[in-house]
Amino acid sequence: MNKSALVLSDSEQEFERCQQALSDRWHLTTSIDSSDAVAKLDAETFSMLLVSDSIDSDELDCFEREAKRALPGTPLIQFGHQSSSKEIAFRSPRDEWQLNPKKVDHEPIADQLARTLLKQQLKNDEGLLRLVPKIKTLPSWRDVYRKVVKEINSPNGSLATVAELVEDDPILTARILKTANSAAFGFRRRISDPEQAVMLLGGERLKSILIFTVVLSVSEYSQCPGFNPDRFWSRSVQAAELARKIMKGNSKAQTQVDSAFTAGLVHDIGRLLMAVNIPEAYSAVLSAIEGDNSKLQTEEYRQLETSHTELGAYILESWNLPYPILEAVLWHHSLERVPTEDLTPLSAVFAADAIIGEQRANPDRVPSFETTLFRQARDLFGEEQLESWYPTESDPI
Repeated sequence: MNKSALVLSDSEQEFERCQQALSDRWHLTTSIDSSDAVAKLDAETFSMLLVSDSIDSDELDCFEREAKRALPGTPLIQFGHQSSSKEIAFRSPRDEWQLNPKKVDHEPIADQLARTLLKQQLKNDEGLLRLVPKIKTLPSWRDVYRKVVKEINSPNGSLATVAELVEDDPILTARILKTANSAAFGFRRRISDPEQAVMLLGGERLKSILIFTVVLSVSEYSQCPGFNPDRFWSRSVQAAELARKIMKGNSKAQTQVDSAFTAGLVHDIGRLLMAVNIPEAYSAVLSAIEGDNSKLQTEEYRQLETSHTELGAYILESWNLPYPILEAVLWHHSLERVPTEDLTPLSAVFAADAIIGEQRANPDRVPSFETTLFRQARDLFGEEQLESWYPTESDPI
Protein backbone atom coordinates (compact mmCIF):
# COMPACT_ATOMS: atom_id res chain seq x y z
CA MET A 1 0.00 0.00 0.00
CA ASN A 2 1.07 3.63 -0.50
CA LYS A 3 1.92 5.77 2.48
CA SER A 4 -1.16 7.53 3.82
CA ALA A 5 -1.51 10.98 5.35
CA LEU A 6 -4.36 12.96 6.89
CA VAL A 7 -4.38 16.59 5.78
CA LEU A 8 -6.08 19.17 8.04
CA SER A 9 -6.80 22.29 5.99
CA ASP A 10 -9.82 24.41 5.13
CA SER A 11 -8.40 25.21 1.71
CA GLU A 12 -9.00 22.95 -1.29
CA GLN A 13 -6.15 24.71 -3.05
CA GLU A 14 -3.71 23.81 -0.26
CA PHE A 15 -4.81 20.19 -0.41
CA GLU A 16 -4.21 20.10 -4.16
CA ARG A 17 -0.75 21.61 -3.75
CA CYS A 18 0.10 19.06 -1.07
CA GLN A 19 -0.97 16.29 -3.40
CA GLN A 20 1.09 17.78 -6.21
CA ALA A 21 4.18 18.12 -4.00
CA LEU A 22 3.93 14.57 -2.66
CA SER A 23 2.86 13.03 -5.99
CA ASP A 24 1.50 9.49 -5.98
CA ARG A 25 3.95 8.37 -3.28
CA TRP A 26 1.38 9.37 -0.63
CA HIS A 27 -2.36 8.79 -0.45
CA LEU A 28 -3.90 11.90 1.11
CA THR A 29 -7.19 12.17 3.02
CA THR A 30 -8.45 15.69 3.71
CA SER A 31 -10.36 17.20 6.64
CA ILE A 32 -11.66 20.75 6.66
CA ASP A 33 -11.79 21.12 10.45
CA SER A 34 -10.24 19.53 13.53
CA SER A 35 -13.39 17.73 14.71
CA ASP A 36 -13.69 15.94 11.36
CA ALA A 37 -9.94 15.16 11.48
CA VAL A 38 -10.21 13.68 14.99
CA ALA A 39 -13.10 11.45 13.88
CA LYS A 40 -10.92 10.15 11.05
CA LEU A 41 -8.04 9.52 13.47
CA ASP A 42 -10.32 7.14 15.37
CA ALA A 43 -11.53 5.41 12.21
CA GLU A 44 -8.30 5.01 10.20
CA THR A 45 -4.54 4.61 10.55
CA PHE A 46 -2.24 7.16 8.94
CA SER A 47 1.55 7.25 8.42
CA MET A 48 1.68 11.02 8.81
CA LEU A 49 -0.52 13.96 9.85
CA LEU A 50 -0.26 17.22 7.89
CA VAL A 51 -1.66 20.41 9.39
CA SER A 52 -1.89 23.73 7.54
CA ASP A 53 -0.10 26.61 9.26
CA SER A 54 -3.31 28.59 8.75
CA ILE A 55 -4.82 26.52 11.61
CA ASP A 56 -4.60 28.60 14.80
CA SER A 57 -2.33 27.50 17.63
CA ASP A 58 -5.13 26.49 20.04
CA GLU A 59 -6.73 24.24 17.43
CA LEU A 60 -3.32 22.79 16.55
CA ASP A 61 -2.58 22.01 20.22
CA CYS A 62 -5.96 20.33 20.61
CA PHE A 63 -5.50 18.26 17.46
CA GLU A 64 -1.98 17.28 18.51
CA ARG A 65 -3.27 15.99 21.87
CA GLU A 66 -5.97 13.95 20.15
CA ALA A 67 -3.43 12.60 17.64
CA LYS A 68 -1.14 11.40 20.44
CA ARG A 69 -4.12 9.63 22.01
CA ALA A 70 -5.45 8.00 18.85
CA LEU A 71 -2.23 7.38 16.90
CA PRO A 72 0.72 7.62 19.30
CA GLY A 73 4.04 8.03 17.56
CA THR A 74 2.54 9.21 14.25
CA PRO A 75 4.51 12.26 12.98
CA LEU A 76 2.64 15.56 12.87
CA ILE A 77 3.97 18.05 10.32
CA GLN A 78 2.92 21.58 9.43
CA PHE A 79 2.86 22.93 5.90
CA GLY A 80 2.31 26.26 4.21
CA HIS A 81 3.42 28.63 1.49
CA GLN A 82 6.95 29.88 1.26
CA SER A 83 7.24 33.63 1.44
CA SER A 84 8.58 33.90 -2.10
CA SER A 85 6.58 31.12 -3.72
CA LYS A 86 3.13 29.60 -4.03
CA GLU A 87 4.60 26.15 -3.50
CA ILE A 88 4.15 24.17 -0.30
CA ALA A 89 6.92 23.84 2.30
CA PHE A 90 6.90 21.31 5.16
CA ARG A 91 8.29 21.80 8.65
CA SER A 92 8.25 20.37 12.14
CA PRO A 93 5.82 22.19 14.47
CA ARG A 94 8.79 22.73 16.78
CA ASP A 95 10.90 24.15 13.91
CA GLU A 96 13.48 21.35 14.15
CA TRP A 97 13.64 21.09 10.35
CA GLN A 98 12.06 22.47 7.19
CA LEU A 99 11.76 21.03 3.69
CA ASN A 100 11.24 23.25 0.68
CA PRO A 101 9.73 22.03 -2.59
CA LYS A 102 12.91 21.69 -4.54
CA LYS A 103 15.04 18.77 -5.54
CA VAL A 104 18.13 18.04 -3.49
CA ASP A 105 20.54 15.75 -5.32
CA HIS A 106 17.63 15.04 -7.69
CA GLU A 107 15.49 13.71 -4.83
CA PRO A 108 11.83 14.79 -5.05
CA ILE A 109 10.24 16.36 -2.00
CA ALA A 110 8.08 13.26 -1.41
CA ASP A 111 11.27 11.26 -0.88
CA GLN A 112 12.88 14.05 1.13
CA LEU A 113 9.92 14.01 3.49
CA ALA A 114 9.90 10.21 3.73
CA ARG A 115 13.67 10.27 4.40
CA THR A 116 13.17 12.81 7.21
CA LEU A 117 10.51 10.63 8.82
CA LEU A 118 12.75 7.56 8.45
CA LYS A 119 15.61 9.37 10.17
CA GLN A 120 13.29 10.37 13.01
CA GLN A 121 12.18 6.77 13.40
CA LEU A 122 15.76 5.53 13.58
CA LYS A 123 16.69 8.35 15.95
CA ASN A 124 14.02 7.09 18.37
CA ASP A 125 15.14 3.44 18.19
CA GLU A 126 16.85 2.98 21.56
CA GLY A 127 18.14 -0.49 20.72
CA LEU A 128 19.72 0.82 17.52
CA LEU A 129 21.31 3.76 19.34
CA ARG A 130 22.90 1.33 21.82
CA LEU A 131 24.21 -0.83 18.97
CA VAL A 132 25.63 1.86 16.68
CA PRO A 133 28.67 2.70 18.89
CA LYS A 134 29.70 -0.96 18.63
CA ILE A 135 29.79 -0.80 14.80
CA LYS A 136 33.43 0.20 14.48
CA THR A 137 34.44 -1.87 11.45
CA LEU A 138 32.78 -0.19 8.48
CA PRO A 139 33.39 -0.29 4.72
CA SER A 140 35.85 2.33 3.50
CA TRP A 141 35.95 3.76 -0.01
CA ARG A 142 39.18 3.37 -1.95
CA ASP A 143 40.17 5.94 -4.56
CA VAL A 144 39.49 3.62 -7.50
CA TYR A 145 35.83 3.23 -6.50
CA ARG A 146 35.34 6.99 -6.44
CA LYS A 147 36.92 7.32 -9.89
CA VAL A 148 34.75 4.56 -11.34
CA VAL A 149 31.52 5.97 -9.90
CA LYS A 150 32.48 9.48 -11.09
CA GLU A 151 33.07 8.14 -14.62
CA ILE A 152 29.77 6.26 -14.65
CA ASN A 153 27.86 9.32 -13.44
CA SER A 154 29.54 11.68 -15.90
CA PRO A 155 27.39 12.74 -18.91
CA ASN A 156 30.42 12.02 -21.09
CA GLY A 157 31.43 8.91 -19.16
CA SER A 158 32.77 5.90 -21.02
CA LEU A 159 32.46 2.24 -20.04
CA ALA A 160 35.78 1.68 -21.79
CA THR A 161 37.40 4.10 -19.34
CA VAL A 162 35.59 2.36 -16.48
CA ALA A 163 37.03 -0.96 -17.69
CA GLU A 164 40.55 0.52 -17.65
CA LEU A 165 40.05 1.69 -14.06
CA VAL A 166 38.76 -1.74 -13.04
CA GLU A 167 41.70 -3.51 -14.68
CA ASP A 168 44.12 -1.41 -12.63
CA ASP A 169 42.74 -2.86 -9.38
CA PRO A 170 43.20 -6.63 -8.91
CA ILE A 171 40.70 -6.92 -6.05
CA LEU A 172 38.03 -5.03 -7.96
CA THR A 173 38.74 -7.04 -11.12
CA ALA A 174 38.30 -10.32 -9.24
CA ARG A 175 35.02 -9.21 -7.69
CA ILE A 176 33.57 -7.93 -10.99
CA LEU A 177 34.49 -11.15 -12.79
CA LYS A 178 33.13 -13.30 -9.98
CA THR A 179 29.88 -11.36 -10.07
CA ALA A 180 29.54 -11.48 -13.85
CA ASN A 181 30.11 -15.24 -13.84
CA SER A 182 27.61 -15.94 -11.08
CA ALA A 183 24.53 -17.99 -11.94
CA ALA A 184 22.28 -15.02 -11.16
CA PHE A 185 23.23 -13.28 -14.40
CA GLY A 186 23.08 -16.32 -16.63
CA PHE A 187 25.57 -15.18 -19.26
CA ARG A 188 26.02 -18.00 -21.76
CA ARG A 189 29.80 -18.27 -21.57
CA ARG A 190 32.42 -17.70 -18.95
CA ILE A 191 33.73 -14.15 -18.83
CA SER A 192 37.43 -13.66 -18.18
CA ASP A 193 37.94 -10.17 -19.59
CA PRO A 194 37.13 -7.27 -17.19
CA GLU A 195 36.25 -4.98 -20.11
CA GLN A 196 33.71 -7.51 -21.40
CA ALA A 197 32.26 -7.88 -17.89
CA VAL A 198 31.87 -4.09 -17.58
CA MET A 199 30.13 -3.86 -20.95
CA LEU A 200 27.74 -6.72 -20.20
CA LEU A 201 26.80 -5.53 -16.73
CA GLY A 202 26.31 -1.88 -17.70
CA GLY A 203 26.98 1.27 -15.73
CA GLU A 204 24.18 1.21 -13.16
CA ARG A 205 24.50 -2.45 -12.21
CA LEU A 206 28.27 -2.01 -12.07
CA LYS A 207 27.90 0.98 -9.73
CA SER A 208 25.72 -1.09 -7.41
CA ILE A 209 28.21 -3.95 -7.47
CA LEU A 210 30.98 -1.50 -6.57
CA ILE A 211 29.00 -0.38 -3.52
CA PHE A 212 28.53 -3.99 -2.53
CA THR A 213 32.19 -4.81 -3.11
CA VAL A 214 33.09 -2.07 -0.66
CA VAL A 215 30.51 -3.41 1.79
CA LEU A 216 31.75 -6.97 1.45
CA SER A 217 35.33 -5.89 2.11
CA VAL A 218 34.59 -5.91 5.85
CA SER A 219 33.79 -9.64 5.75
CA GLU A 220 37.49 -10.49 6.06
CA TYR A 221 37.13 -9.44 9.70
CA SER A 222 34.19 -11.76 10.31
CA GLN A 223 34.67 -14.43 12.98
CA CYS A 224 31.01 -15.10 13.55
CA PRO A 225 30.10 -18.82 13.80
CA GLY A 226 27.06 -19.53 11.64
CA PHE A 227 27.66 -16.62 9.24
CA ASN A 228 29.17 -17.50 5.86
CA PRO A 229 30.37 -14.43 3.87
CA ASP A 230 30.44 -16.33 0.56
CA ARG A 231 26.86 -17.53 1.03
CA PHE A 232 25.88 -14.00 2.00
CA TRP A 233 27.46 -12.63 -1.19
CA SER A 234 25.82 -15.27 -3.37
CA ARG A 235 22.35 -14.74 -1.94
CA SER A 236 22.68 -10.95 -2.17
CA VAL A 237 23.61 -11.05 -5.87
CA GLN A 238 20.78 -13.50 -6.50
CA ALA A 239 18.28 -11.24 -4.73
CA ALA A 240 19.54 -8.21 -6.66
CA GLU A 241 19.11 -9.75 -10.08
CA LEU A 242 15.73 -11.29 -9.27
CA ALA A 243 14.46 -8.00 -7.81
CA ARG A 244 15.65 -6.24 -10.96
CA LYS A 245 13.75 -8.71 -13.18
CA ILE A 246 10.58 -8.36 -11.11
CA MET A 247 10.78 -4.57 -11.28
CA LYS A 248 11.63 -4.58 -14.98
CA GLY A 249 8.52 -6.61 -15.71
CA ASN A 250 6.32 -4.14 -13.85
CA SER A 251 7.88 -0.70 -14.43
CA LYS A 252 9.10 1.25 -17.43
CA ALA A 253 11.12 3.58 -15.19
CA GLN A 254 14.78 2.61 -15.42
CA THR A 255 15.55 4.35 -12.12
CA GLN A 256 13.07 2.00 -10.41
CA VAL A 257 14.71 -1.03 -12.03
CA ASP A 258 18.19 0.14 -11.03
CA SER A 259 17.04 0.90 -7.47
CA ALA A 260 15.51 -2.57 -7.17
CA PHE A 261 18.84 -4.13 -8.16
CA THR A 262 20.80 -2.05 -5.65
CA ALA A 263 18.24 -2.63 -2.91
CA GLY A 264 18.40 -6.38 -3.48
CA LEU A 265 22.17 -6.27 -3.30
CA VAL A 266 22.37 -4.37 0.02
CA HIS A 267 19.08 -5.32 1.71
CA ASP A 268 20.84 -7.48 4.31
CA ILE A 269 23.90 -5.29 4.89
CA GLY A 270 22.89 -5.02 8.55
CA ARG A 271 23.43 -8.77 8.95
CA LEU A 272 26.98 -8.48 7.64
CA LEU A 273 27.79 -5.54 9.91
CA MET A 274 26.41 -7.37 12.94
CA ALA A 275 28.40 -10.51 12.11
CA VAL A 276 31.60 -8.48 11.81
CA ASN A 277 31.17 -6.13 14.77
CA ILE A 278 29.30 -8.18 17.39
CA PRO A 279 30.19 -11.75 16.34
CA GLU A 280 29.45 -13.51 19.65
CA ALA A 281 26.06 -11.83 20.12
CA TYR A 282 25.06 -12.35 16.51
CA SER A 283 26.19 -15.96 16.50
CA ALA A 284 23.78 -16.53 19.39
CA VAL A 285 20.96 -15.06 17.28
CA LEU A 286 21.81 -17.30 14.32
CA SER A 287 22.05 -20.35 16.55
CA ALA A 288 18.61 -19.65 18.04
CA ILE A 289 16.82 -19.53 14.67
CA GLU A 290 18.43 -22.78 13.42
CA GLY A 291 18.48 -21.64 9.80
CA ASP A 292 14.87 -20.41 9.70
CA ASN A 293 15.23 -16.85 8.40
CA SER A 294 11.55 -16.13 8.96
CA LYS A 295 12.41 -16.00 12.67
CA LEU A 296 15.54 -13.87 12.25
CA GLN A 297 14.17 -10.38 12.85
CA THR A 298 12.07 -11.49 15.82
CA GLU A 299 15.11 -13.13 17.41
CA GLU A 300 17.26 -10.05 16.72
CA TYR A 301 14.71 -7.89 18.53
CA ARG A 302 14.61 -10.36 21.42
CA GLN A 303 18.36 -10.55 21.91
CA LEU A 304 19.62 -7.22 20.53
CA GLU A 305 16.54 -4.96 20.89
CA THR A 306 16.91 -3.87 17.26
CA SER A 307 17.39 -5.66 13.94
CA HIS A 308 19.58 -5.83 10.85
CA THR A 309 17.00 -3.81 8.89
CA GLU A 310 17.28 -0.76 11.16
CA LEU A 311 21.07 -0.98 11.24
CA GLY A 312 21.28 -1.36 7.46
CA ALA A 313 18.97 1.60 6.83
CA TYR A 314 20.90 3.72 9.35
CA ILE A 315 24.26 3.07 7.68
CA LEU A 316 22.99 3.45 4.11
CA GLU A 317 21.15 6.68 4.94
CA SER A 318 24.43 8.09 6.23
CA TRP A 319 25.86 7.26 2.77
CA ASN A 320 22.95 9.20 1.22
CA LEU A 321 21.60 6.34 -0.87
CA PRO A 322 18.26 7.08 -2.59
CA TYR A 323 15.18 6.79 -0.40
CA PRO A 324 13.52 3.88 -2.32
CA ILE A 325 16.61 1.78 -1.47
CA LEU A 326 16.48 2.78 2.21
CA GLU A 327 12.79 1.89 2.28
CA ALA A 328 13.48 -1.57 0.87
CA VAL A 329 16.29 -2.19 3.37
CA LEU A 330 14.25 -1.05 6.38
CA TRP A 331 10.94 -2.77 5.58
CA HIS A 332 11.69 -5.88 3.53
CA HIS A 333 10.39 -8.00 6.44
CA SER A 334 7.28 -5.84 7.03
CA LEU A 335 4.22 -7.13 5.18
CA GLU A 336 2.10 -4.11 6.03
CA ARG A 337 4.59 -1.78 4.33
CA VAL A 338 4.87 -3.60 0.99
CA PRO A 339 3.03 -1.99 -1.97
CA THR A 340 1.19 -4.59 -4.05
CA GLU A 341 -0.42 -2.56 -6.82
CA ASP A 342 2.16 -0.02 -7.95
CA LEU A 343 5.28 -2.06 -7.27
CA THR A 344 8.36 -0.39 -5.81
CA PRO A 345 11.89 -1.65 -5.09
CA LEU A 346 10.56 -2.66 -1.66
CA SER A 347 7.94 -4.89 -3.32
CA ALA A 348 10.56 -6.42 -5.60
CA VAL A 349 13.02 -7.16 -2.78
CA PHE A 350 10.29 -8.64 -0.56
CA ALA A 351 9.18 -10.94 -3.39
CA ALA A 352 12.75 -11.86 -4.36
CA ASP A 353 13.64 -12.72 -0.76
CA ALA A 354 10.54 -14.91 -0.47
CA ILE A 355 11.25 -16.71 -3.74
CA ILE A 356 14.90 -17.39 -2.90
CA GLY A 357 13.95 -18.78 0.50
CA GLU A 358 11.30 -21.03 -1.04
CA GLN A 359 13.68 -22.21 -3.75
CA ARG A 360 16.35 -23.15 -1.23
CA ALA A 361 13.82 -25.08 0.82
CA ASN A 362 12.49 -26.77 -2.32
CA PRO A 363 15.29 -26.96 -4.95
CA ASP A 364 13.28 -28.62 -7.76
CA ARG A 365 12.00 -25.15 -8.80
CA VAL A 366 8.36 -26.02 -8.31
CA PRO A 367 6.88 -23.78 -5.58
CA SER A 368 5.28 -25.80 -2.82
CA PHE A 369 4.60 -22.88 -0.46
CA GLU A 370 6.69 -24.56 2.23
CA THR A 371 8.20 -21.39 3.67
CA THR A 372 6.39 -18.80 5.77
CA LEU A 373 7.72 -15.84 3.79
CA PHE A 374 6.64 -17.35 0.46
CA ARG A 375 3.12 -17.91 1.76
CA GLN A 376 3.04 -14.31 2.96
CA ALA A 377 4.18 -13.14 -0.47
CA ARG A 378 1.42 -15.20 -2.08
CA ASP A 379 -1.15 -13.49 0.14
CA LEU A 380 0.25 -10.09 -0.84
CA PHE A 381 0.73 -10.47 -4.59
CA GLY A 382 -1.56 -13.37 -5.47
CA GLU A 383 -0.48 -16.90 -6.36
CA GLU A 384 -0.53 -16.35 -10.13
CA GLN A 385 1.66 -13.23 -9.99
CA LEU A 386 4.11 -14.78 -7.54
CA GLU A 387 4.50 -17.94 -9.59
CA SER A 388 5.14 -15.85 -12.72
CA TRP A 389 8.24 -14.48 -10.99
CA TYR A 390 9.41 -17.88 -9.80
CA PRO A 391 12.52 -19.21 -11.62
CA THR A 392 11.92 -21.91 -14.22
CA GLU A 393 14.26 -24.58 -15.55
CA SER A 394 15.52 -22.15 -18.21
CA ASP A 395 16.05 -19.35 -15.72
CA PRO A 396 19.63 -18.98 -14.38
CA ILE A 397 18.50 -17.98 -10.90
